[in-house]
Amino acid sequence: MELVLGIDLGTSFFKVGLFDREGNLHGSGRAEVIKDRTAPGCCELPVTRLWGALNEGLDQACRQAGAGRSYIKAVSYASQANTFLLLNKCFEPLTPLILWSDSRVHGIDKELEVIFNRGDFARITGLGIPVNENFCCVKLKWIAKNHPELRRQTCHVMTLPDYLCFALTGKRIIDAGTASLLAMEQIRQRCWWREILNAVGLAPESFSTIRSPGYNAGKVLPGNRLGIAMDAVFVVGSLDHHVAAIGAGVPMFAPCSESTGTVLACVSVADEYRPAPGRCVGAGTDGTYYQLVFTENGASAFRWYQRNYAPDLSLEQLTALAARVSPGCDGLKAKPCADRYPDLSGFINSRQGFGHGHFSRAIMESTARSLGQLILKLHENEAPGRIIATGGGAKNDLWLQIKTDMTGLELIATDCDEPACRGAAMLGALAFDWFDSLQDITAAWVKVKKRFQPEPDRAILYRRLRR
Repeated sequence: MELVLGIDLGTSFFKVGLFDREGNLHGSGRAEVIKDRTAPGCCELPVTRLWGALNEGLDQACRQAGAGRSYIKAVSYASQANTFLLLNKCFEPLTPLILWSDSRVHGIDKELEVIFNRGDFARITGLGIPVNENFCCVKLKWIAKNHPELRRQTCHVMTLPDYLCFALTGKRIIDAGTASLLAMEQIRQRCWWREILNAVGLAPESFSTIRSPGYNAGKVLPGNRLGIAMDAVFVVGSLDHHVAAIGAGVPMFAPCSESTGTVLACVSVADEYRPAPGRCVGAGTDGTYYQLVFTENGASAFRWYQRNYAPDLSLEQLTALAARVSPGCDGLKAKPCADRYPDLSGFINSRQGFGHGHFSRAIMESTARSLGQLILKLHENEAPGRIIATGGGAKNDLWLQIKTDMTGLELIATDCDEPACRGAAMLGALAFDWFDSLQDITAAWVKVKKRFQPEPDRAILYRRLRR
């Protein structure tokens, strides 16, 4: 048996999946990403814990598959962006992995701010969103100012995915998909933007070579940290949202996908490079570009409500209660990110008698409203007609029906609960020559599980409520 390994390098969990030539998932595993928070705002992952988590997940997957690691013939990944570490001239880590969510930096250096505010910034980098302290380049500038000795020792900067590539292959390669979200890449040229590197105080040679998602980096090293046989190839992946869209069947089954997780995000794929305000454009496969829009009004509020106001009920039980409430929640509305307000002040028109079902459905409807706004932003006010649901929200049929009723679009759910792992495995399988094209492997591996059509009466009611 030959298998390909897809790794999802998420912020909360690392997940892995082992897939065969037909796209069957033989084994999966997950391990929590346990961070160090040794100082205010600090959010770090020691390198040893990185490998411990990946091996823990891979052990689970191999046991479930009944297969050893020697069965793995290709490996690729879906990754978070802007998580990085510093290394010395001998490629020894000087820091743990500093996660994108690390919030020690307050404020942006003026020299960088001038560049971020340039009129051509979005055209060069593809970033149509404000750059904040979560970005790697902002933290690198802060380190240079506040930790000069550490900066003097630094010869190399690697993000999470290119460190994985380096450790497994000995090659310094970063995928253009995650590099696109660093605010340091010239997207169309697939190269580092020297002007911003000069402002950070580092040369292009300090960073890994940029290659398109799906690039075959070659065979893994003997004795590598994951115990994969040295005849396996390592394939560079891309940003997690982009790879999840691939694994869900974009663009074959629908022009775009939506993911309701910690954030609410929509991804589409285009042949043209079209940066725009509010949109992130990144390098895709085969000369394409992915387009990403997102908001923080995702699933967090639903989990927050359950944890704080209905701890004895599961999310499934809250969903069942929400299903009994009529569309519009009898006037109750949840503000975007209702969990960030004191108590229940994130809800409008609350009154006595409203129960868990009302508040739960109000959160779902709030997310559906945000989804409609994202779709219009992504498709420039022309709705695509159909979208693919991914992420944790794709497992909630009521939520999907609310989304389709409120947006007026068909939603489809495909047959894999971990599309980022499958998307990564698809990139690995392509590079291993199991298939000739992404279209071929999508047709072979991805199947539609459920379809959700707008229910006419509810759709009409929602349109009236918007007036």
